[in-house]
Amino acid sequence: MLGEQIREIRKKHHQTVFSYLIGVSQGTLSELEKNKYNPSLETILKLTPTKIKKGFSARPSSIMQVK
Repeated sequence: MLGEQIREIRKKHHQTVFSYLIGVSQGTLSELEKNKYNPSLETILKLTPTKIKKGFSARPSSIMQVK
């Protein structure tokens, strides 16, 4: 599911650090990882390589499981 994919992207970093890097609150990140709701397109785009520092990278299509 989407939450597991987000968790996999940030797995080496604490939620607080990762949420700061992508510009969402730690609480929002936690809820996304628990699949409480789907992220907005804006949040998905924040997970792309141009928005994330220090080696985080994911293509929106890989997060959304688009083939």
